[in-house]
Amino acid sequence: MGDENRRLQAEIDQIDIQLGSVGGSAGLHYQNTQMLAEIEKEELTIQKNQRDFDLSLRAFATGYIKGKYNYSADEKLIVNYDKTRLESDILSLKHANFQPHESESYLLGVIGQQTKQRIQKLSLDITDINPLKNHVTKILSQEIIQTAKIAELLQNANLSRWVESGVHLHQYSTDKNCQFCSRPVPEQRWQALTSHFNESQKNLKSQLEKALRDLGSQHDLVKDNNLDIEKFSQDQQEEVKDLLDLSNLELDKLRKNIIQITHHVHTRLENIFIPLTEVEISDFVYTDFQTTIQKINAIVDKHNESIASQNKEKQEAKNKLRLLKVKGFVDSSGYHQKVADLASDRQNLKDKKLIR
Repeated sequence: MGDENRRLQAEIDQIDIQLGSVGGSAGLHYQNTQMLAEIEKEELTIQKNQRDFDLSLRAFATGYIKGKYNYSADEKLIVNYDKTRLESDILSLKHANFQPHESESYLLGVIGQQTKQRIQKLSLDITDINPLKNHVTKILSQEIIQTAKIAELLQNANLSRWVESGVHLHQYSTDKNCQFCSRPVPEQRWQALTSHFNESQKNLKSQLEKALRDLGSQHDLVKDNNLDIEKFSQDQQEEVKDLLDLSNLELDKLRKNIIQITHHVHTRLENIFIPLTEVEISDFVYTDFQTTIQKINAIVDKHNESIASQNKEKQEAKNKLRLLKVKGFVDSSGYHQKVADLASDRQNLKDKKLIR
């Protein structure tokens, strides 16, 4: 029994030595304790490094991109930018396509472009004056059906108008007395006046007076065209100005045309019995004016369509400028190396835990 007990005790002592309960720092227990301490220390170090890394990302996202860096006078170009959006932008850098000319100053220039304003097209309110001109020319040369005329009224247009007004005023009078001299108007005189101022004359006069009203309406519609040239892009401004000047010259011709026709109508009304067979009226080519307005409106349409294109271009420039700044941060901060180092440290720690 004594030998057996001594053998068992020797085995127990050997196990104690291996476990570290005897013999100081040489045992497995001690080694395990040391490894656990190292693992805990490494975990704390990794956590600290991760926190520092996250803080640097957050500081750049919220402090620089969102706070300190303004793309233009608009302070709300980037709203709610944070670490999550920064990390998303970093991932998108893999697919970003920066052109050689797209520097920070270039992109800022695109963003800072003056925003284009919508322009109202010119309206074509006036109609072709030529049908009215042709109609008036015809009635100006129209002869009144001849009846017995009163010579003195033919020779004096003012007297003729005065007497004609008197005829209308006395037409429904019951006593047939002249309201000017209070004397009876002889039946023979009534017949002479009725013959002088016949239906043919009344009809012509009515047509001429209507022509005056139509000419006046046309004249009221003739207003110079005007557009804010500064709203157009530089390459459009000169062409628009030239076309506007041309359209207003044509409108000036139209005004003169209307004034000429109106003058001839007044002349015929002053002496309605004398036809005007030779009248001088300048030409107004309505189709030329119409074409000029169409050209101007085509440029206006092109300008208005470019507004959406400009807005898209500016938004793309904002996105590229943001990504350009993110790229600068990634390159200068060693972002990818830090990500790789943290991943490597975590893998090493995981391996140590498996060995233990």
